[in-house]
Amino acid sequence: MVTRRSIRRLLPVVCAVLLVRIYVIRLQEGHGEDDDSALHSWHESTSNEVKSEMEVLHGPSETPQSSVVTETQEVDILLGRGGYQSHQKVLGHGEGQGTAVNMSDRTDLTGSHDHSPLWMRITDDLYTYSGFWDSRPSLPEGPVARVLGIMRYKKELMQPGRGFKVSSWVKDNVLNCSCLLWYTDTNVPSQGTLKAFVYEEGLKVYVGTFLLCYPLSTDEANKVDSMSSNASSNNSQEKIPYAVSIIPKDCQNSSYSLIYLRREEETANASENSSAVCVRPLFGPYNDLVGMAQFISYYSSVLNVNYFYFYDLALNDDVREYLSKVATLGVKINILYWNVPTTDWEKLWDLGSLTALNDCVYRSSKKHTYVAVVDLDEFIVPKMKGLTLEDIYKKVISHKVGNHGDAALIRNVFFCYEFENTKNNATDANELPIFRYIHREDRIWPSKLRSKMIVVPEAVVALGHHMIHHFAKGNLKNHGAPNTIAVMRHYRTCKEVNMGTHATGPRVLDQKTVKDASMMKFRSSILKSRVLQLYLQFIQNKMKSNRIL
Repeated sequence: MVTRRSIRRLLPVVCAVLLVRIYVIRLQEGHGEDDDSALHSWHESTSNEVKSEMEVLHGPSETPQSSVVTETQEVDILLGRGGYQSHQKVLGHGEGQGTAVNMSDRTDLTGSHDHSPLWMRITDDLYTYSGFWDSRPSLPEGPVARVLGIMRYKKELMQPGRGFKVSSWVKDNVLNCSCLLWYTDTNVPSQGTLKAFVYEEGLKVYVGTFLLCYPLSTDEANKVDSMSSNASSNNSQEKIPYAVSIIPKDCQNSSYSLIYLRREEETANASENSSAVCVRPLFGPYNDLVGMAQFISYYSSVLNVNYFYFYDLALNDDVREYLSKVATLGVKINILYWNVPTTDWEKLWDLGSLTALNDCVYRSSKKHTYVAVVDLDEFIVPKMKGLTLEDIYKKVISHKVGNHGDAALIRNVFFCYEFENTKNNATDANELPIFRYIHREDRIWPSKLRSKMIVVPEAVVALGHHMIHHFAKGNLKNHGAPNTIAVMRHYRTCKEVNMGTHATGPRVLDQKTVKDASMMKFRSSILKSRVLQLYLQFIQNKMKSNRIL
């Protein structure tokens, strides 16, 4: 029989159970909101971690005075592997896509505009990688949000016009997309005018494409405002957007993904009148430590380049670790994640390398005065010792009576590995490859065939692999560098390399060869460089670790 005393004892327990039950019910009812908050918090904490790696100090110029690596120095390496700072995430390798953003849910979107780029799916026919606010006065149609990406190629989509191969404007209204521009002073985006321009050289399933979102003119914006409450003008032509959205026509009323724009003022303040090197995406997986070491050692110690941009499709962990140590020496290493939508070579020319190189040029604009666009096995070598990358550019342009902004095309010559193997006078096998292989083909290639270039980033609209296809100004040109100033030494196997346009000529390996040991004049500078000394130290430590294991 339950007594009154028993009831009084059980009452606190019953109340506690009821309170717990009420809490659980309320938690379940607010589950969606709590999940959303957790997602935002995760993105914010993740982005802060990435940002701390990106906020780095510029170290001193490369000097051979010391080979000691100070591990406590600021590590100057950008590992852009996490995704966008807010409201965007990576779904997996080869399938990046922005998380949907509700226009009413925009918390702290504008705290930092220098977001790590990532490939994002807009539709099955359209992917984007990065965005830039381009307000150069020389642009014929005015300031524009320039988004770099790829689209599925169809000949019927292209407008007839001039240009290299398929380089052409896309016909209006065939993308089945529109664009919105996001500004800091309003929660509502402004309607833009979307156009597309293909800059690709090779015809594959997908081609490199500029997606151009132009702010509406004042009259157009007012007309849009009077017809719709979902867009805002607020004199958008006079403001600078921080992001753009590319919207499929069948998703007009859904949430939007943001492509953050790198803006001019963010790079202008960091301008150091410096030189940089852009390298196309590294795949493989790329594990050539000695190749990476000699590349950075040469360009930093000989040509006085201390900024390097790499695109990581498949970097080996040892290479990544070595690069992080190189960054402690004051050599700025920028690694950008290349989660390209497909690794099928038949679908995407050279795994989208032309988009990466154009991204690099736009990324370095206003920050670097001169940029060399080369591969890791290519070395721009001056005839005279003591010339920097800037000196080479100025000498070429001066010789050609050119204008600042012209491109200097450095002519290619192959130092095929097979040339050395067919002779008995090869140098020491322990030498760096650039000193070990001293036989080259007799002829030097003409400019625009296999050549690489030194460019002024602000002067470039669309970059090709071997020359500039579109300049910002009509009076700018490509100039072939005289052999008396510089050549580009290309070290590689040449088994499948042919001469001629589109590699339709005879085999390179069938050509006459000559001995050329002129690279030796830079040997002392390279071997004494801290970058190479660090490599030797790194290898020794790895060997000791492997023995211990």
